Amino acid sequence: MCRAIIGTRISAPHSLSIDIAVPDDVIAGCLGLDTADVLTTAHTPLIASVGTPFVIAELRSVEALSRARPDLVAFREAAEDFADLATRFSLHVYARIGGEATHLRARMFAPLAGILEDPATGSANAALAALLTSLAPGGDVDLTYAIEQGVEMGRPSRITATARKTPEGPVLATVAGSCVPVMRGTVDL
Repeated sequence: MCRAIIGTRISAPHSLSIDIAVPDDVIAGCLGLDTADVLTTAHTPLIASVGTPFVIAELRSVEALSRARPDLVAFREAAEDFADLATRFSLHVYARIGGEATHLRARMFAPLAGILEDPATGSANAALAALLTSLAPGGDVDLTYAIEQGVEMGRPSRITATARKTPEGPVLATVAGSCVPVMRGTVDL
């Protein structure tokens, strides 16, 4: 008997690594927003990874997140300025829902990699959870994030990301989600 897979949890392949900061005006330009829409209270926009690097930035509100429209010319200019990411200036932006630290709405844009917008990006959300957990007060922290993505493109996804930091080691993350099977098929070779 074959059972349908209805969800999974995956551990990120690497612990959190943080790279260079990216100026607020670059983020705003890539998204057609004002610099004031980019929030830097918790962290400046920066490159973070748990396997795949993403530029991660917090936006002031869900409303600002909803107004984001990728500007391909600005993405190309940003990629030139950040040569290490020239082929993939992947930008993952988020806003806190209702001011809650662990309830987030996110959007991921990677037009230079052929992805105008992705409705559910596990690798970006794992990096986001690891980053936010690394910034949380305390030395022994285990947090779970409820992340909504794909809402603005009509493909809502709900992702659960967890991250753990300890005084002894690196920040590790997992990402999980469930799915609804919509089709089944076989291929004869």
